[in-house]
Amino acid sequence: MIIQSALVVAALAGALQFVREGKPSSSATSELNNKLPIHVRPIPIRRTPKPRVLPPIQMRSSTPKPRVLPPVRTNRTATNGTPVPNPLKTLIDTFTSTLGNLTSTIPFLNQDEPMEDISTQIKKLLPAEAKVITPEYPQGIREVQLEDLDNDGHDEAVITYDMDGDMVTAIFKKTDDNWIKAAEVENMEYDKLHYLNFADVNGDGKPEMLVGCRTDKPLKDLHIFSWTDQNIQKVASEKYDRMEINNVRERDRNGIAELALWRPESDGGYAIDLVHLNGSEFAHSSDMTSYYYERVVPFYAQKVRELGVSAYHWYYFSDALIKAKMPRDALMAIDTGMSLEPSSSLKENFLSLRETSLNMMRR
Repeated sequence: MIIQSALVVAALAGALQFVREGKPSSSATSELNNKLPIHVRPIPIRRTPKPRVLPPIQMRSSTPKPRVLPPVRTNRTATNGTPVPNPLKTLIDTFTSTLGNLTSTIPFLNQDEPMEDISTQIKKLLPAEAKVITPEYPQGIREVQLEDLDNDGHDEAVITYDMDGDMVTAIFKKTDDNWIKAAEVENMEYDKLHYLNFADVNGDGKPEMLVGCRTDKPLKDLHIFSWTDQNIQKVASEKYDRMEINNVRERDRNGIAELALWRPESDGGYAIDLVHLNGSEFAHSSDMTSYYYERVVPFYAQKVRELGVSAYHWYYFSDALIKAKMPRDALMAIDTGMSLEPSSSLKENFLSLRETSLNMMRR
């Protein structure tokens, strides 16, 4: 390595002398030639490379070949030999079953006569000045509803219309091939039909007609009607802001449906009751855990996402988690609400919820 370095230095020194003097001295050249071995290297001849010939482009068909999917296996086998259900098949079966249950609960899908024909026939029986009213809820409801109100195995047709400023709900029964008006309910003090549905809320084996009406006042009025003695009669009334039929525990009450009534409180919260009818009086449910878990907790979770800086919403969210028997989650919600610097009274409410959550976890 040292010898090679000395040779390089010497070569550079000679080149530098050549540059300075124009040419090296004869003695320097002779001396350098004696010290450096002369290696004659042939200068490679650069040849022009041959052009690369690309293969011809194969044009694809404009119509793609259909992708053949492998068949869905009905099950797999675990390491211990136990069959494991295929999750895709389970999902498909569940969806099909759910869809079947859903369609079976919609009366007009199971009618021999098309619903459009029934609706046309019923509208022809209304007064000429009548204006048909479609309920606002449940979503997707039609103008004409079919329900077996008297439990005789044949559906009645229910329709609501405006007649000179008065709201009328009429019930039609079919005899032979003709529809006739069997009863009607006048709600003269209302101008909007907020809700119309049917459910057996008293356990008599017949569905009651649930009519929710509203005006410009904050709360709506719920009127419950039952078919008795060949006529429709009102059996109960109640105020509400939001309402739905509680399907979470319907089967647990031997077929008696519960109504979930939401009434607003201050600062964006709701007082919620689950009720059914005991005669003409409302009976309140003592166990609301399932309903809070399925319906109320998701409602307030959405609220805190939208209005996360509101300590009041975090308070109601924490309260819902406790009533859904989720104390650990409630403690996290309480801490978040306390960090928002609530008022002194609200802070005391948060501390009360905290104590309740801790007591639940100690059990």
